[in-house]
Amino acid sequence: MTLFAQNMASNFYRQTISELLTTAPAKGFNEAIGNVTPADVYYGRPEEILRRRDKQKQRTIEQRLRYNLGRWNQKPRVELKLNP
Repeated sequence: MTLFAQNMASNFYRQTISELLTTAPAKGFNEAIGNVTPADVYYGRPEEILRRRDKQKQRTIEQRLRYNLGRWNQKPRVELKLNP
């Protein structure tokens, strides 16, 4: 491959990635990549995002459990943990 062809290919891929990162987040989350945006995957943020979501989910479940058990003046019979 000539130097000119390599440069053209490099520019093409750079432009394609740039377009993907600017248009894909507007499309929303992608279920195939863990419900994060392609830009998040490209920049290496999916683990952080999924960890934050898991913590929020656990807090929400615990809050609902306390609220619903408090309505009946009961104590939890089991400890609820989603991710041991």
